[in-house]
Amino acid sequence: LVRSKLGLVAAKPMPRVLLNINSFLLGARSVDPTITCQVIFTGEWSLAVKEAEATNALVDQGADVITCYVDSQKVVVETAAGRGAFVCVYHANQSPPAPKK
Repeated sequence: LVRSKLGLVAAKPMPRVLLNINSFLLGARSVDPTITCQVIFTGEWSLAVKEAEATNALVDQGADVITCYVDSQKVVVETAAGRGAFVCVYHANQSPPAPKK
């Protein structure tokens, strides 16, 4: 991490999503207690335009590692990697769209 700032694109602020957001941040803080996480909720589970906008906004705000909690992770992965941010996702192998990030 360069800036110790994480970014997370999520669909809706519901309990299971918030649980994952908090777990992600707590795990990161176990390594570096100064890490922060900016979250943007898109309001939709699958809307590529909003996911790309949210990812770009997080990178613009200084996030250098991006993750997401949406139905399809591909847009977030490709957008973040295209902007030079690192990406970490789960549930599916997303290394083909961002092989170096």
